[in-house]
Amino acid sequence: MWLIIIAVAVIAALVYAYLVRFYSFWKNKGVQQGKTTFIFGDNWDTVFGKYSSADLVRYVYNKCPGTRYSGMYSFIVPLLIVKDPDLIKRVTVKDFDHFTDHLTFIAPEFDTLWSKNLFALKGQKWREMRNILSPSFTSSKMKAMFVLIVECAENFVQHFLNKNEEIITVELKDIFTRFTNDMIASIAFGIKVDSLAEPNNEFYLKGKQVTDISSPSKTIQWLLYKLVPQLNKIKKVTVFDDVVANFFRNVVDETLKMRGGERDLRKGEQKQDDKDVIDTGFATAQDSATVNEKLTVNLTNEDITAQALIFFFAGFDSISSLICFSSYEIAINQNIQNRLRQEIRETLKDCGGKLTYDGLMKMKYLDMIISETLRKWPTNVAVDRVCTKAYTIDPVSPDEKPVHLEEGVYLWLPLFAIHRDPEYYPDPERFDPERFSDENKGNIRPYTYFPFGLGPRNCIGSRLALLEAKTLLFYLILNFEIVPVKESVIPVKISQRSFQLSAQDGFWFGLKRIVIYIIENHTMLGIILGTVLFLVVFYYIAVKPYDYWRDKGVKQGKPLWLLGDTWRTLFRIHNLYDSMVYLYNLCPGTRYSGMYDFTIPSLIIRDPDLIKQVTVKDFDHFVDHRAIIPEGVDPVWTSNLIGLKGQKWREMRAILSPSFTTSKMRAMFVLIEECGANFVQYFLDKGEDTVSIELKDTCRRFANDVIATTAFGVKVDSLKDRDNEFYRMGKEATNFTGFVMFLKVVGYLLFPRLFGALKVKIFSGEVGDFFVNLVDETIKVREEKGIVRPDMIHLMMEAQKGIQKQEESPTIDTGFATAQESDIVKTNDKQLKNITNADIASQALIFFLAGFDTVSTHMCFLMYELAMNFDIQEKLREEVRETLKECGGKLTYEGISKMKYMDMVISEALRKWPPAVATDRVCTKPYTIEPKMPGEKPVQLKEGSTLFFPLYAIHQDPEYYPDPERFDPERFNEENKQNIKPYTYFPFGLGPRNCIGSRFALLEVKTTIFHLLLHFQLVPVEKTMIPLKISKKTVTISFDGGLWIGLKRLKE
Repeated sequence: MWLIIIAVAVIAALVYAYLVRFYSFWKNKGVQQGKTTFIFGDNWDTVFGKYSSADLVRYVYNKCPGTRYSGMYSFIVPLLIVKDPDLIKRVTVKDFDHFTDHLTFIAPEFDTLWSKNLFALKGQKWREMRNILSPSFTSSKMKAMFVLIVECAENFVQHFLNKNEEIITVELKDIFTRFTNDMIASIAFGIKVDSLAEPNNEFYLKGKQVTDISSPSKTIQWLLYKLVPQLNKIKKVTVFDDVVANFFRNVVDETLKMRGGERDLRKGEQKQDDKDVIDTGFATAQDSATVNEKLTVNLTNEDITAQALIFFFAGFDSISSLICFSSYEIAINQNIQNRLRQEIRETLKDCGGKLTYDGLMKMKYLDMIISETLRKWPTNVAVDRVCTKAYTIDPVSPDEKPVHLEEGVYLWLPLFAIHRDPEYYPDPERFDPERFSDENKGNIRPYTYFPFGLGPRNCIGSRLALLEAKTLLFYLILNFEIVPVKESVIPVKISQRSFQLSAQDGFWFGLKRIVIYIIENHTMLGIILGTVLFLVVFYYIAVKPYDYWRDKGVKQGKPLWLLGDTWRTLFRIHNLYDSMVYLYNLCPGTRYSGMYDFTIPSLIIRDPDLIKQVTVKDFDHFVDHRAIIPEGVDPVWTSNLIGLKGQKWREMRAILSPSFTTSKMRAMFVLIEECGANFVQYFLDKGEDTVSIELKDTCRRFANDVIATTAFGVKVDSLKDRDNEFYRMGKEATNFTGFVMFLKVVGYLLFPRLFGALKVKIFSGEVGDFFVNLVDETIKVREEKGIVRPDMIHLMMEAQKGIQKQEESPTIDTGFATAQESDIVKTNDKQLKNITNADIASQALIFFLAGFDTVSTHMCFLMYELAMNFDIQEKLREEVRETLKECGGKLTYEGISKMKYMDMVISEALRKWPPAVATDRVCTKPYTIEPKMPGEKPVQLKEGSTLFFPLYAIHQDPEYYPDPERFDPERFNEENKQNIKPYTYFPFGLGPRNCIGSRFALLEVKTTIFHLLLHFQLVPVEKTMIPLKISKKTVTISFDGGLWIGLKRLKE
């Protein structure tokens, strides 16, 4: 006997010691915790009916005030209560990959219908299932389901209208649960039931069994599983008992059999909708890009049943609770109810007497009421996460220390308590929809409002839930006034026996009849057919193209449907430069990688040797640039040197090439030098010590004047005559940030055939006509009067007559960055084709576009770097003065061409800030990139494939240019420039299709800088942006707030 007593005492002592050590879990990690009860942890008061689940959440939230987190114990399971909004954001969004799963309630092997649903799935299986189901909850799907929801809501209201009683006393939880039962039966299972007319229908009764998770037997089973999981091997614990589970399995099997198997969902072919989503309200949980991946999962009937059942599980109880609490608050706040009814009547009138989806979405006050209900009475009192990878919470205050969380540790986000925290919501017990008005909701601190969860693992059905609640309340308040009756319990008492928020004594209220509306029925056939057609078209347009490179064995990133890899630029995450670097670095260690410009696949060539191969050695396979618009749609665009293709390009290049030789540059230098001198004189005439200028605007005006005089023979002064017609037309022609221009370009990228068939022109008729008429008139006057002027119009008129020839004399290059002319396009033929005036206008216009924007952009960066690097500026100014002295006080073409340091400075500016971030080529003949590295296989490029050469990213690659962010002209001195790896520097393109006007551009920039530094010191001013940041708001190169420097007059 004594041995038994001793054994029991020893065992008790061991258990006690174990539990004492166990309940020190958080204390040992330096985390504050309250007092706990053996075995029950912090759940004592809940188990024995003293606290409701909401009370428990508030208790654990408040027991360690002033902390970002605290420890608690759910029986013998330790949980970390995360209280701080910033930390909540970190664990649910930023570091989501460490907390991807929910808590496990039961052993997965004993209840497959539970373990396979979206809530219970873990890791990659959850991601795959979420990705499959996500398209079912987009705007177009909500619109389709809206018809079913309206039908259920109309039937619900009509049931009570038919009673012909002035006030009908109802228990809200019961009637709303019957409504949600019918709704989810229709939407999730395709079954039409009427649970108000047939109170004991089988679907409703089985549904009650499914959602009865608070029964004593279920509670005891789950407690035993939590306390002693091993008992599950003897008596398995399930959420759904076999009878209920088999009933829903049979329903789904029969439905799938009748419908042909739900092929899209089963085969994983359901795709994300477009991004034009109309949210159903402030509380809507946003879907995350984390789960936007290609779908590869084949679903079984069991998988489909599991998902349908979890939607039923959520919809049956959670949505009905939301409608209950909303109706309760509306009933006891008559002023709120009256204002809502007024909005309902106005909406119905705006919709022409029949509620529409868009009309419901515009109801702001209804959304405010629902949002406030979800704040005060969220359908879940807490959100949980499981640590799936070891994680450390770093301290942010002196009294904290690092908290190391092992895999399997549970986190609780105390939703109910945060929603009731007066720090975030003053007077939290008051029901006040105005918290969510347009004026006030912007003041709500992020991550203190999350009724549908947070991060990628939020509630996928939030849009559907809000749509159901809003639709029913719309029809209910339209037809009835919700009023208290003698059975009403005010204020409501929350049940202490339920895991969720529910009324202890029920929600008893009266429905007081207002008016009768006759509701028409609608058919779903058109919506279903339209949806199916849309999904098929969407798949082939927006999904299938993004397997292009993967199918060829080429590495690629994760493009976004329809937008490809350009979405980061469109959504202002990256500017143009950052976007190119991101794509370049996406697949490190490769010679090439795949990207998608909207839906168009392009191959990014990263390897210098491969760049040389495709642009020079095998140039005949890659002759053309990518065409934005089809040939013939807009002749002014497609007939220029960039738009021309194949033999037509060769002929035009051969004709124009002599226009950019040394002798022609020397002749045009006179015009450029005159513009440069006038430019500087404008600022000298101001008589100010320091003149602040916005570089983008100033340089564009100068570039406009230069190209006007050298290309069109028109003399303008855009600094003085700021709104002259030439500058205005030029600005419109280069305005690629305008909304209309943006739509045209994106339209051609997404739907080239449609836009081509519609003959949508890039340039407006006014712009095109202006430049064509200007060229026609100029040529006519010059021919009639025999005028000769050393500009491009004259050079192309000579080419038109077939009297222009290639120079055989040595060429004086204008710098290291000069693009060399290829022998491929040099010819001694007198005339290769007949040039029309329209051809001349087209070439003049493309020179204008390049000169107006590209040259001015380069000047901006160059002048900024000089202002930021005074020692470089001074050294260059010294060379300027020495050159002027050697030229006898008057700058000459030969003098500017010999300025070595000037060339080094400009070459480095073009390295660090090339005006174009990339250059492209189109495969004009089938081509194969042979493998040279392990893991590569032959890449077959068909005719029409696009190649990108990531110019900016290569210029910024530290492998080729150490410390690439530093502005260092010495990279290009005589000694160092020999070490630059070939085909890692190409600011003006590569091969025969390089920029024909590089000499002209460099001559223009050098001449201007020469005159500026002779008279002014470039200095930072108060508005100067340091460091330089490129705007993310436009798809071209621009600067938020402008790029400002000062011109400080030098003393004589």
